[in-house]
Amino acid sequence: MMAGSNIQFFCGKLSKSYKLSYEAFLFNTEIHRRLQSKIGWREFYLLNVDKKIIFSSVFFNVDKGIAISPLKSPFGSFEISKEVQSKDFYDFLLFIEKILSDEGVKEIRITNPPSLLQDNHSLLMATLSSLGYQITEAAGSAIIEVDRPQLLEKMNAAKQRQVKKSEKAGFAFRIINNNKLKTVYAFIHQCRLTKNQNLSMSYVELNKTIQALPNAFVFCGVYDKRKLIAASVCVRTRKDVLYSFYPAHDAQYDAYSPMTMLLSELYQWCYNHKINFLDLGTSMNNNQINFSLLDYKQRVGGTLTTRLKFHKTL
Repeated sequence: MMAGSNIQFFCGKLSKSYKLSYEAFLFNTEIHRRLQSKIGWREFYLLNVDKKIIFSSVFFNVDKGIAISPLKSPFGSFEISKEVQSKDFYDFLLFIEKILSDEGVKEIRITNPPSLLQDNHSLLMATLSSLGYQITEAAGSAIIEVDRPQLLEKMNAAKQRQVKKSEKAGFAFRIINNNKLKTVYAFIHQCRLTKNQNLSMSYVELNKTIQALPNAFVFCGVYDKRKLIAASVCVRTRKDVLYSFYPAHDAQYDAYSPMTMLLSELYQWCYNHKINFLDLGTSMNNNQINFSLLDYKQRVGGTLTTRLKFHKTL
């Protein structure tokens, strides 16, 4: 379907001759989608055919009349270039809905990335709203913008004191080799069990993902001599974004808050590696905002944002 002399909407496997006009999130790449499911994907693209450029894309997994983006990852949704025209994008969504409806889809579900990280977020919100999509969840989230050398400058006084207390105690931050996944996973799993919390991925599932995308993962920890007392499995979801996916600390060290020291050092690591955003993830518990956790993330320097879920019945 043509939307103009050089704009085309396309459904299906796209030629590799086309180049992205935006930095794609890891969760929307083909390799990650195939980890979520090997079947059921429908690919949609908004193209400039003259310049062989992709202006927008979205990937739905379709099953039993439901089209969902993403299937299993924290978010999926649309990738949108800043160059895209609003009318073209509106027509692109109509094109997608027509194809999905003709294929028997009755329901569309979309989970956005945190709004602070999504290019052309306002255009997407306006377009979804005008086409009748309803927000089904607004998950509170926090992101630290890496725009100065030290995170301590962004923390409140209490959190600064916790970092200094941990440093005075001799705790040490380290980047951990990915081959130590079993040890790190076991530590995080045990910490979560003490809080009656589960991990969303099993060790086997996480290991499979890391084996497929080894360069996307960063493990880090804080040690009391040789004892691991805080850790996080982090994912580089985009070149400029590091997502602290599985953070945890030993409850016996609550008085020190070693996770605060970990974030301070991890922020420095991001600054040194030209990563602009440290994503602390959502602060939800049973679909309700965990206000104490969200407050903590703000006190360590995080900026509030939202991760929205949308639904539409066709």
